[in-house]
Amino acid sequence: MGGPVITAQFAKNANGEPELAEGSEGQGQRHYKVVFNVTGAPADAYAATFELNPASYDPIRTVLPENNTFTLETTTHGNYDLNVKLRTKSSEMLLKDSIVQALLRGEQDNMTSPAVQSAISDISNN
Repeated sequence: MGGPVITAQFAKNANGEPELAEGSEGQGQRHYKVVFNVTGAPADAYAATFELNPASYDPIRTVLPENNTFTLETTTHGNYDLNVKLRTKSSEMLLKDSIVQALLRGEQDNMTSPAVQSAISDISNN
């Protein structure tokens, strides 16, 4: 059995395409709505602190578990390092990943979608 894993998926519109944050088209960069999940956490995990891009609004966010999954909804326009501090009753573990790698894991069943491929490419290039 593996340990905790970070995945990400796009919030999608009625057509199944990645949703953009309101007003992001006019900013010169598309900001996509994403949902990060940490799954496979130890049973005694009680909080996860997501360390997002330091330049983003509210870059450090702590969430509590729901059904042993930690979920954070936010937006991103580019690829950057993502750190998650997972706290348990006896320790703290640091999960490290990138936005694109988390999206590739979370969207693996949707990789035939040109819209998903385009959004991941867009994020990867920023």
